[in-house]
Amino acid sequence: MIKLEVNNNRAIELTQQKPDGIINVDVLESNGEVDYYYTITPADMTMLLNYYQYQKNHGLEIF
Repeated sequence: MIKLEVNNNRAIELTQQKPDGIINVDVLESNGEVDYYYTITPADMTMLLNYYQYQKNHGLEIF
C-alpha cells in the first residue's frame, strides 16, 4: 500500500492485490473513511508515470 497525505487532512491510498493487477485508489476523508474510490489499470498507471517523467525532464507543465 502507498498512502499519500494531501490537503485538508485527507489522504489517497493506492493498493494492488497482485503484480500487474488493477490498482485501487481510495480517497479518504480526514477521519479515515473512504470518500470515493476508483481503479487504474497497470497500463494507464505506466502511461501516467511516463508522462510525468517526460514533462519534468523537459521542464514542461504537468497539465
